[in-house]
Order: sequence, then C-alpha cells, then structure tokens
Amino acid sequence: ASSGFNFAAATIPAVAKSLPPDTTSDAVEGKIEELSSGPGKKAAQAFDSVLSDADGCTTTLPSSQFEALVDEVGEGFHGDEMDKQLASIDKDGKGDITRNAFVRWYCNLVDQNDDDDGSSQESEIAEEKEKAEEAFDALAKEAGQISVTDFPKLLESLGSTYCEEEHRRTIKKISSVDGTSNDKVITRKAFIDWYIDWLFGDGDSEEESDDESTAGQELADSSDAAKDSTGGAAEGWGGMFKKSEEGSWKCNVCMVTNSPSASVCPACETPKPGSEGEAAGTKASVA
Repeated sequence: ASSGFNFAAATIPAVAKSLPPDTTSDAVEGKIEELSSGPGKKAAQAFDSVLSDADGCTTTLPSSQFEALVDEVGEGFHGDEMDKQLASIDKDGKGDITRNAFVRWYCNLVDQNDDDDGSSQESEIAEEKEKAEEAFDALAKEAGQISVTDFPKLLESLGSTYCEEEHRRTIKKISSVDGTSNDKVITRKAFIDWYIDWLFGDGDSEEESDDESTAGQELADSSDAAKDSTGGAAEGWGGMFKKSEEGSWKCNVCMVTNSPSASVCPACETPKPGSEGEAAGTKASVA
C-alpha cells in the first residue's frame, strides 16, 4: 500500500509539468474574455514570460513576483501603491497570483487610465469654455455679440496673444454682418466654438482653409500679372493657336492656323494650300 502511495505522489508533479507552458494556467482556470483583447494578450504573455523564469512554478506565481510582472508590462508602481495594486489581485491574501487574475487586473488598469485621460480633457474643455463665456459676456455686455475690433481685447483677456497676421483670417472666418448696423460682428456661439477648437483641436481644418485661400490668391495674382505683362492678350506662338477667324487656314506641316490673307505660313514658310498653282501661273505670265 505504501509503495502505491509513493508512486502516485511521485507522478503528480510529472503530469502537471507535462502540460504545455502556454496552456497550463488556462487548463486549471479556464479561458476568460479579457484574453481576446490587446491588453489581455499583453498581460498573458508577460505572465507566461515571468512564469517560465520562475523555478518551481507551474500555474501560479508567488506575490513576490508581482514587481517582475509589473515591469514586464511596462508599468511602474512603488511602495504603498505597489502593495495596493497587489492586494487588488491577491484579494484573499494567499500570496499567489494566477494568470487570469493578473490579466483581469491589467485590463482594468488600462481601462481606468483611458477613462481618466478622457475625463481629464473633458474637465479642461468645460473649464476653458466657462472662462471664454465669462470673458465674452463681460465685453459684449448682454449684446450677444462683439465688434470685430474687440477681438484682440477678448483674446488677450483670456491670456492668449493676439497675432494680426494669424487672427486676421480667423476674424474673417467667424465674423458675420449685423442685419441692423451692417457692421461686422462676432457672435458668442461663433467665438466659443472657434476658441475651444483652437485650444483642443488639431487645427487641420483651419490650416487647410488657409492654404486654399492662399493658393487661390496666388493664382489670381499670377493671372493678373500675366494679363498686365501681355496687355490682356497672348501673343507669339500662343496667339497662333487661338480661335481662328473665318477663312483662316491651317498649315499642313506645322499645324499652325494662319489668317486668310497669308499666302505662306509665317512659322515654316510653307505655301498656303492651293496657292502653288496660282504662284506658278503668275510667274509664267510674267515670263
């Protein structure tokens, strides 16, 4: 009886060690939903890596390996914060960390960080919006709008620097004409929307609009310059290809369109089609 007992005791560890390293913990605990996510896969790989380096560990890690796990996933906890995080994994205080427990902990940590980042920005946006509304109302004095000439004063009251070159385009974009006075004004909503986007947006839309305006102006300027330099009409070779007048003819050699009165092509001196016979008859009569 005793030899049978010893045989069983000797073979139990061998059975556990025969399981594949990447499935040992899952075989004991079962699959969890978090393993299908990116953070879950990262945490599982980190656990397996530390587990493979830990002597005598097959499915779980001692709590003393938590720091190694944290380093493996790229997080940094120290002192009381490290103890607090460990307690959230080893809730019963047994001193062991399972693969699934670590994966769940890491996924919750990532979700919490994402939520904190989002709520932090939302709080900043709400704070800046409130400041902008107060500054606008102080300048507008219940009118709901300000003159475009007050834009620099409004911006500086919010702690921003007014740049004439940059904000000239901004004023043009957000201003409108008052129906009563016909003056250019900026409404409360137009300013607040622009100001929040200016602070927290990526600025792509405004830059693209500026580029389009600049490109359009440059095109108009180059067109005006071309007209000025040529007196409003294109001459030379370009003029030869403009819309032909009635009776004009096209040279068969260089394809230039010539006026009806031209007997030879001025470009290549090819005679006008049909004029060769006339020229020959004229020479014969003279002879």
